[in-house]
This record gives sequence, structure tokens and C-alpha cells, in this order.
Amino acid sequence: MKNLMLALVLLVFAQISFAQYPVEWKKYKIKYETTEKLDRYQTESSTVYGMDNMNLAVDIAVMSLDQETREFVNSPKAGAFEMAETMGMQNIQDGGEIPKIKSAYYVVAKDQDVDGSLYPNIALVIIRKEMGIAYEITIDCYNKKLEDGLKIAKSFELTQ
Repeated sequence: MKNLMLALVLLVFAQISFAQYPVEWKKYKIKYETTEKLDRYQTESSTVYGMDNMNLAVDIAVMSLDQETREFVNSPKAGAFEMAETMGMQNIQDGGEIPKIKSAYYVVAKDQDVDGSLYPNIALVIIRKEMGIAYEITIDCYNKKLEDGLKIAKSFELTQ
């Protein structure tokens, strides 16, 4: 009986520890998962989708490829660096490709909080030529846990 109770407690703990919260923006056919529940907040544009809580924020801006530089469109890696620099991020470092999307790349950086402290930030670019758009995505790790942001970045997928 003790073994059964222990197994149940471990199972519940595992479910809580590895909980995934799916987020999908059907209008622009993109989805990702978070390890924490995020709430959608009102943005100033219909082409920006924002979700956050006290620990994390994920913002997706959809841009026409006509608004991006040629280098940005031809190289998601160059686009991610360009985006991070334009946004004033600091200590920009090479991140990598996104496993489920061929035309995507991210960089890891630091951004400054209102109190002046630095927190990890990810700039992610996805080029979707068939739709004529680029996704400019930022993941802010207010909790200072870069691994949380990396899990989110690597979970991105395009939908049909």
C-alpha cells in the first residue's frame, strides 16, 4: 500500500513539474508551449500577440516581408541578430535553430528591467515566405531562468 501511495504522489508531482501550456495564434498559424500559464494581454496592434505573467513574457509581431531587409529575409540568423540590436538588447549571443522550423533562428541576450537589472531575453525570427510574413518573437525571462525561455523558443511550430 505504501508503494502505491508513493507512486501516486510521484506521478502527481511529475505532472505538475512537467506541465505544458499550449498557446496557438490561429490567425497567423503559429503555436508554442510554455511551462507556466501565461495570460493574453491587449496590444496596440492586431498583428502583435502578447502573453505574460510575473515570470515570463512572449510577444509575437507579424511583419510583412516587404518591411524587412533583404538580409533579414534571406537569413533568419542575420534577422535575429538585427532584431536584437534594433531592440537595444545587450550581450547578444548566438542561439541556434529551432528544431521544428527550417527557416527560424534565435539569439540569446540581456534586456534591462525598469529597476536597471538585467534579465535573459531571446529574440527569435521565423521567415514564412509562403505567407509573405516574418514572425519577430521576443521571450522575456523576468524570473532570470534562461532555460524557461529556451524551452519556449524550441517548442515553436507552424500550423496549417
